Amino acid sequence: MKTLLFEIGTEELPARFLSLGLAQLAQKAEELFKAARIEHGPIQTYGTPRRMAIMVDLAAQQKRQATEARGPAVRVAFDEAGNPTKAALGFARGQGVAVEDLEKRETDSGVYLYAVKELPGESTEKILPELLPKLLESLSFPQTMRWGDRTERFARPVRWLVALWGTEVVDFTWAGVASSRFSSGHRFWSTGTLRFEHAQDYLDKLRANYVLADPVARRKEIEEGLLTKAQELGGKVLLDQELLDEVNNLVEYPTVFAGSFPESYLELPREAIITPMRDHQRYFPLVNENGELLNAFLAVRDGTAENLEAVARGNERVLLARLEDAKFYYETDRQVPLGERVEKLKEIVYHEKLGSLLEKTRRLEKLVLWLSDKLTVPAEAREAASRAATLAKADLTTSMVGEFTELQGIMGREYALASGETQQVAVAIAEQYLPRFSGDALPQTLPGKLLAIADKVDSVVGCFRAGLIPTGSEDPYALRRAALGALSILLDSDLSLELVDLLKYAETLYGKPEKTQSLKEFFWGRLKGILHEVGWQHSLTSAVLAAPSSDVVSLKKRGEAIEGFMAAPEFGNLLVAYNRAANLAQKGTTSTVEEKLLVEEAEKQLWTAFCRIKEEANEALSREDWQAALASLSRLREPLDAFFDGVLVMAKEEEVRINRLAILRSITELFSSIADFKALEV
Repeated sequence: MKTLLFEIGTEELPARFLSLGLAQLAQKAEELFKAARIEHGPIQTYGTPRRMAIMVDLAAQQKRQATEARGPAVRVAFDEAGNPTKAALGFARGQGVAVEDLEKRETDSGVYLYAVKELPGESTEKILPELLPKLLESLSFPQTMRWGDRTERFARPVRWLVALWGTEVVDFTWAGVASSRFSSGHRFWSTGTLRFEHAQDYLDKLRANYVLADPVARRKEIEEGLLTKAQELGGKVLLDQELLDEVNNLVEYPTVFAGSFPESYLELPREAIITPMRDHQRYFPLVNENGELLNAFLAVRDGTAENLEAVARGNERVLLARLEDAKFYYETDRQVPLGERVEKLKEIVYHEKLGSLLEKTRRLEKLVLWLSDKLTVPAEAREAASRAATLAKADLTTSMVGEFTELQGIMGREYALASGETQQVAVAIAEQYLPRFSGDALPQTLPGKLLAIADKVDSVVGCFRAGLIPTGSEDPYALRRAALGALSILLDSDLSLELVDLLKYAETLYGKPEKTQSLKEFFWGRLKGILHEVGWQHSLTSAVLAAPSSDVVSLKKRGEAIEGFMAAPEFGNLLVAYNRAANLAQKGTTSTVEEKLLVEEAEKQLWTAFCRIKEEANEALSREDWQAALASLSRLREPLDAFFDGVLVMAKEEEVRINRLAILRSITELFSSIADFKALEV
């Protein structure tokens, strides 16, 4: 095998494009090598803001491939004397083989001729000039661009292409750029154009020119540098993994440095300091052993340690301006109590089809009270939730949130406390937006949970009413995330209520309910994802979500009970008996059983057993003891088996037949009150 190096040199790529591009580069290369029948070793990907590359060992030759084609039947391919007919000659000529090389094979439909050929393998050297441009063109990005007078598109303009097969250049041209052995080092610190004599020179030569091309090694170096520098300063770094990934994709030669700001700014709310640092400047905050914020930060320079002190001072000046703005906004905003800002929400449009933020606020107030009643919330929590709903969006009128939108809810909490609101109210205002993304924290206070559910349900219902429904991968209003968040809170907090009732009530706040079923299906789609993530089989999910209930907590508990029940050795036999009963029950028209029409001993015993078991099961269901209910149902197996062995269900006498079907219908209805057992698989 010889090593292939393929590097795509570009203008600076957006950070989020780099990881996406490298993942695709490996995947698409794998697919193309497979299609081309080229055996290869592990595919290594390398990338910085100015380059994406792969390095892989490839076989020198394609794998040979055997092909076969079926021709005419032997009886028409040869005459009585055994000479080939036109059919045989034409088939052999079309396949490029001699007639005598054709094989006779016995098949189910007779003896046929087969042409078996082995395709010789081309050299990899000949294939690569066509394969590499295909690899380049196969990459896709959220946005692409054209440049100059070119028609080709890429994430950013392509400036150079390195394509080395061992020591030889793979010649091709794409977007006017010819492949070569020449690359570029760091934009400012490199000595100039780099020449690679061999593919294996790649990493070392780049490092010598201030480029760490391996993103895994580069990320590790950044992380170690942050931890070391924080320790030197006597603090701990708040190591945000997403920020670490972003910074890693923004630099080629990382150097960690520290900066500071006046202690007086620590009087600002913690998030008002962290947000400008992390989200706007990509700095890493520092805390002391007690987790208290320090007036210092760490950042990563793309370059060497030369003049690092001047770099730090420059970054400090930028941050200082941000913090000064935050301080001004904070002091100005606090002059108006949060409660007095609520009426200003009528001036802010929530959505042109859904009215103002004040109208949304009034809906949240009603939803929170409805939830409080349904969940029998204590008076104190109900009052806090109601007040939080009134103030929920008021911080959107503040200068701080106008400048730093990431602080919505968080500044609402701070301004609520500054306005004399209770801790419960303030925390609920901040928790309304949780969870903000997959894996994010959930609200921890009851008022916060109620407000978060209300906010998310109102958003989904309102958008459905306005026709703003997600399609395919498009979800501009993050309705899937909102539905997932509401369901996660209900499940995590064990809050039992009929979701359909909540959706219907939320719809009444817009007018007559008309989308309830569509809304339920939308939420059920998200619930399926949650249940599959915890390991439920698809059949179990389908069975449980078909139950006559929309209480997600109840559904999850009964599903867990069924999952345990399915592991019991007697479950398989019970399910077979149930399915037989359910199939026959479909032919029935009633579940009313007349005992005087019970003739056979087996049907009498089944009915007697069922009446006793139904009473036990219903009592267990009333207290939602799903295990006990399933245990009761399991005792129906023996009388059911005896019934099917000794009784002709479809009797000639109509009354007797209807009565026997009614027994089976009654049994399936009892099972169906828990789940759709027909959907289950042993």
